[in-house]
Amino acid sequence: MITANNKHQVLSNVKPGHNVIVNGFTTGCCMRGRLESMGIFQGSRILVLKNSRGPLLVSNGDCRLAIGRHMAEKIIVSSAEDSLQAGVG
Repeated sequence: MITANNKHQVLSNVKPGHNVIVNGFTTGCCMRGRLESMGIFQGSRILVLKNSRGPLLVSNGDCRLAIGRHMAEKIIVSSAEDSLQAGVG
């Protein structure tokens, strides 16, 4: 869960049921290209459906995606609710 003290965090730390916005990536061009081919870009809104063992299950619009934990650790996100309050999105 994203707290007021920590506006940004990696996707692998987000609890199920939370909407987040992708702020960036901490990875090279190959993995970034893979994420973008799955429809995950900077500014994308993602809903975390499952985050327990194994890959994360997320929803990006009408698509459901399984993202490996290693890959999810490279995606920097912030709460979508914080962005709405700030007038973004």
